[in-house]
Amino acid sequence: WGNAVKHNTEPIILQIKANTEKGTTTITTTDSGKGISREKLQYKFKGLGLQYVRKLMEEHKGEMILQNREHSGLSVILKFERNG
Repeated sequence: WGNAVKHNTEPIILQIKANTEKGTTTITTTDSGKGISREKLQYKFKGLGLQYVRKLMEEHKGEMILQNREHSGLSVILKFERNG
């Protein structure tokens, strides 16, 4: 979220949604910023933010999905399977 604020000159809207269905909990964050440019998309896990989240998801056997909409924001979807 820090990068979404830092790299946009206009105020952004940040949405956070959580849902549990059929044993899976999904947390989705979406911002209305610029998204990640095509040139920088290949480096998306080089910074600490997304790299840290990806590592946490791996440790919890979850899944992280990025939906980049260049010029109109980024969604980060985290999926956790319920154990037991």
